[in-house]
Amino acid sequence: MMMLSVQQRFILDALRKLGCIRRDQLLVLTREQFRRDDLVISEKRMDAMLRQLRYGMGDFRMEGDLVRFSQSPPDAQRLEAIDVMLELTCGTPLDFNARLRRPVLLQFTWEQSPGAARPFTVAALPGMEPERTERLEQYRRARVIWFCEGGSPPDGLTLPGKHFIAVRKPDGTHGFYGASAS
Repeated sequence: MMMLSVQQRFILDALRKLGCIRRDQLLVLTREQFRRDDLVISEKRMDAMLRQLRYGMGDFRMEGDLVRFSQSPPDAQRLEAIDVMLELTCGTPLDFNARLRRPVLLQFTWEQSPGAARPFTVAALPGMEPERTERLEQYRRARVIWFCEGGSPPDGLTLPGKHFIAVRKPDGTHGFYGASAS
């Protein structure tokens, strides 16, 4: 039986929730999770923890910059959803989950100020026609960030309040456009 550090248990829990994550995303999540403990998680420390997990667990995989379980194939949109979560929360979500059915890619909660937790949903928008906004209504409580193939929303799409389109900018960050997108 392998003895795991608190940080390695956090990494495994994050991986169970997300399925697949890039190494740089995992570093941000882990670093921010343990910052309050005055623990510095460097890239070298992260690499050592990941190597130990890879050698100690049969279904743990490191492939290039991806970290995943063997049964969790990479999903480019889900990885981008993780980027959005990390941008919006500065790497400090309260909770997150990506074990969801499409169009939902990721759900997370962020506490912007004490006692003010906000739920977010990140979803894919391919093939969504403007007249079919009833599909959007099921996410009424959460702020919803939609990804569009090609980076721009379908013509004539009107989004309800608290719904936004995420567009990747050339610098790798995202622009968020809401209310009415066309």
